[in-house]
Amino acid sequence: MGSEKYPFKGILSTIANRCMASGENGWTCQDLTAYTLNTVGSEGFFKVLPVYLDHVLSPMLT
Repeated sequence: MGSEKYPFKGILSTIANRCMASGENGWTCQDLTAYTLNTVGSEGFFKVLPVYLDHVLSPMLT
């Protein structure tokens, strides 16, 4: 798993934990898929954001 730029298993969780994030999650409904991530502050959010978006937009599906 992973993404194009970050092709390592668990890299999103590792980076999120370093930024004091409380964890990432996702859920689906009939007509949408949602992903959530809680961080302590905006600095942590902006550090995780590029990795998070790459996982959402360019996932490596196995």
